[in-house]
Amino acid sequence: MSALFTARYAYGNAEGQVLMAGLADDQFATTRYVLFSKTLNPTKADGRLGHDGLHIAIDDEQRSAYGGILAVNLTDEILEVILNDVTAQSLGTGRRVNILLDPSIGSLENFCHTMERMAPGLLTDQRGQRD
Repeated sequence: MSALFTARYAYGNAEGQVLMAGLADDQFATTRYVLFSKTLNPTKADGRLGHDGLHIAIDDEQRSAYGGILAVNLTDEILEVILNDVTAQSLGTGRRVNILLDPSIGSLENFCHTMERMAPGLLTDQRGQRD
């Protein structure tokens, strides 16, 4: 398993009319991140453009896409994002994107709550479960 980066900061909240949830390598001096977002009240134009779904960006808006996120799995050690082929190609990644979670990351509750608001049922939270 190859990871894009190690996350030391988690975020989840509404900013204006947009829900946002993300993980980053640092809260203030961010260089690596994954950010999920979704507008609360998409317009008809948003719908026509395909901008009414869940958006993902990795490290830069140039590496972003709407839709194509098949699953998000969270364990104590990793966040795994599973993408369809089109979205993986748009992002320049494989179909599975892994982000390691630093033990010092703190609470992921706002991240999880916001993900559930954006895409009910997409996030599988397996933290605290052992095989």
